[in-house]
Amino acid sequence: MRDISVRPLDALVALSVGGLCLLLTVVGGLGLAAEYVGTWRSLFLFERALATAAPATLAVAAGLLVVGAVVVATAD
Repeated sequence: MRDISVRPLDALVALSVGGLCLLLTVVGGLGLAAEYVGTWRSLFLFERALATAAPATLAVAAGLLVVGAVVVATAD
């Protein structure tokens, strides 16, 4: 039987990528709702989501770069 072990760094990368995909999906869904509903409230929610998602996306991307650099630096 094969030993299937998950390294903590791999789990962190997988969770970060999954979180980024979820964030982009939510922002995209709000954008579609704002486009097709066309009400002021939906446009306001979309603007708020973009204002929140942009720094979060940048933080996740920077985190992935740091994790990637650590993985490359510590590779055997």
